[in-house]
Amino acid sequence: MLDAQNITVRKQGSFILTDNSLQLRAGEICCIVGRNGAGKSTLLRALTGIEQLESGAVAYNDIDLLSADRYHALRDIGIMLSTNSFYEYLTCEQNLEIVQRYYGQTRFTVEQVMDLFGLKDFGKQKVSRLSSGTKQRLSLALVFINCPALVILDEPFNSIDQENTRQIVKLIRQLNKDYNTAFLITSHSFDDVGALYSRLCILKNGEIVSQLTRQELERLVFFRVRETELPITFDELIRIAPSAQRDDDDVLFVVSTDQQNHDFNKIAGTSSSQRPATPKDLYELFG
Repeated sequence: MLDAQNITVRKQGSFILTDNSLQLRAGEICCIVGRNGAGKSTLLRALTGIEQLESGAVAYNDIDLLSADRYHALRDIGIMLSTNSFYEYLTCEQNLEIVQRYYGQTRFTVEQVMDLFGLKDFGKQKVSRLSSGTKQRLSLALVFINCPALVILDEPFNSIDQENTRQIVKLIRQLNKDYNTAFLITSHSFDDVGALYSRLCILKNGEIVSQLTRQELERLVFFRVRETELPITFDELIRIAPSAQRDDDDVLFVVSTDQQNHDFNKIAGTSSSQRPATPKDLYELFG
């Protein structure tokens, strides 16, 4: 579906993104997590042809998204960037009608999409009077009115409370299930996307430093071991667990259960703290 290769962006002589590759399949939910300033928004803008690339290529269903032919493909992609793209002085209905006229014919009517996103009671209200959570649902409705195969969301949980976050997570999961919609979502918080992702990427200083499916993550074991208690040297550990890092007197690392071998079993037999790895563990190691 979406295939991005070696995406590099440079601004004013500095590299903002460096050699990032990403593949997204139909129906997949890929979440890109990174600290503020890591380059998440720039990456999404680069993938959609908004940001000029230093080098790299992006294709959607084999159509070059950086070429003049991309506009037909973009009609099949819903994009919600961090800046809200609606008219505050118009009502919910009027905003949706504008998008509907742009497409000419949409998969959903305005009434259907308002019902789908819980906006029926707000149709006649001006956007400027809506709460942050309702505005976010309107933003999703605007990108979904044509039922795109791929939806790209930049920090959709920013500036909304926990209850609205929960509702939007539920909406995304339902849309993914009912329409096989693929999602590409950025966030600075694992807590927001933990229930969503089928593929997880960690972006640090403009580079994707870790990329795992949920199934691959579920096979990881997280260790915290006193370095003095390691049955092998730190250099030997690096060879079987490249993620290993020192944290004061401890060593932190993750190892796949598929990698179990003699050295791994010796480590597992120590008094180390070990448990199934979580996305936060990966962030601690790589982010």
